[in-house]
Amino acid sequence: MLLICGLALAFALFVINLLVTEMSKSVDSILLFPISSAISIFITTLIGWIVFKEKLTLRNFVGLIIELISIIVIGMLTPDTVSTLFGA
Repeated sequence: MLLICGLALAFALFVINLLVTEMSKSVDSILLFPISSAISIFITTLIGWIVFKEKLTLRNFVGLIIELISIIVIGMLTPDTVSTLFGA
């Protein structure tokens, strides 16, 4: 069982790193860090819920929904919008 859990975690980390690597080719660096952090938390939470049977409380579920909304909002920002907002 421990081996299966270790493999699930290794797979989650692989997927996260693969997504960040692919995103770095097309996403502005100022957007990459918040998006990759949010995706990492989301994937880790899903793996914990599915594989390790962790309970998701209402607070956790609301947090995941807010996180998904924030990923969508950040993803909609263009480089021009970012430079206007943050002066980059």
